[in-house]
Amino acid sequence: MTLRFSAFLCLALLGLGGSVARANTLPVCQQDQLSLGFDTENGAFNGMSHSGTLLVVRNLGPRPCQMPAFPQLMLLDTQGRKLPIVTQPQGKGEPPGIAVGAEATAGLRWVSSPVFTNSKCLRTTHLELIWSGGTLKKTLNVLICGPDAGPTIITQPPLVTDPVLPHR
Repeated sequence: MTLRFSAFLCLALLGLGGSVARANTLPVCQQDQLSLGFDTENGAFNGMSHSGTLLVVRNLGPRPCQMPAFPQLMLLDTQGRKLPIVTQPQGKGEPPGIAVGAEATAGLRWVSSPVFTNSKCLRTTHLELIWSGGTLKKTLNVLICGPDAGPTIITQPPLVTDPVLPHR
């Protein structure tokens, strides 16, 4: 048992596990080594006029890298124009190190129906993830609402590394 745990700990520290040790020494992830996806987690984000999705960034290789904890999010309409939607960072986080095959995730949340006295709702078709290593774009067709006199907001927690589970 101790040997198995020690082996797993060594793999994790070498960057072969889910999180990568000393992420600040890793190169910034480059656009061509990542994929972007979303996971609704079977409706876990939906309820009481709210919705959301799990933003998933996967490192396809060839080496471990790091992402900023709060990459820029830009939401676009059907014509590819930037929508006036503000991201609101939630919490604090360190730039996650991402091993090859591992993912970094953040649960994005927003108001999904016109619940304000004077509401404005915006239909998105794409989300762009922007950081110093590039830009990834993925279809995200959702309705995001806010007060007519204020900003339309998405809450954005920091990206955190999801571990790669060891093979048995």
